[in-house]
Amino acid sequence: MYTLRIVILLLFLSACSVPQPGEDQMADNVKLAEQRENYEYSLLFSSIDNRVKVYVNDEEVAQLDATKGEPEQLELDRFLSKGKNDLRIELFNGTGNLNFDKKWEIYVELFNREEPIEFANEKSANGEQGLVFERTYTIDF
Repeated sequence: MYTLRIVILLLFLSACSVPQPGEDQMADNVKLAEQRENYEYSLLFSSIDNRVKVYVNDEEVAQLDATKGEPEQLELDRFLSKGKNDLRIELFNGTGNLNFDKKWEIYVELFNREEPIEFANEKSANGEQGLVFERTYTIDF
């Protein structure tokens, strides 16, 4: 009986463990952090499901599709003007055809050099289609 309790406890603990990033993922994160040293402002998208549009001062500067476990970094300096800039991030759900996509997710961080200054992490399986997330930031460049 004692052995059975230990086995059950071990199974429970192994099911609760959080997977750690592999060496490749850690190396990618280090490389992205080193690149951020060269930019004053950048966005790091760790998760996109389905499609993101990024605007600076109401001008679309990027479209990014779903990340497949690979983070996407977007350098913003080349799009910014001196003074105040409005940065808008929009997430769209749905595949654009007749396929229904129930879930959506976004995890994005705004960096000033290496320092994270804002982030958003939202997801849902509510079945909503089209524009499902919008966030605006002001950047003084």
